[in-house]
Amino acid sequence: MAHDDSTAPATKEDIRLLMEQMGKLYDADARWKDDIQNSISRWKDEIIEHFDVAVETIRHEMRAAHHDSIELLRDQTADHAKRIKRLERHAGLAA
Repeated sequence: MAHDDSTAPATKEDIRLLMEQMGKLYDADARWKDDIQNSISRWKDEIIEHFDVAVETIRHEMRAAHHDSIELLRDQTADHAKRIKRLERHAGLAA
């Protein structure tokens, strides 16, 4: 019957096996970190793309709204000019 002595000094083989296992854990951890980093990078790029589309949509809508408001002001100005001329003619002030 073999008795396992837990206080026995580690052999070179024990240390080599331990270092090998630690290397495997480090490699797995590094791959996991790389996967997470790649996932975050893709997510960031997707958010930026969606943001760019949203900004472009808002810019387009604001440009159209601005154009509409300018046209409305032009129409009101033309209407006011016509009304003023008609009132001047009616009052006998038109030349």
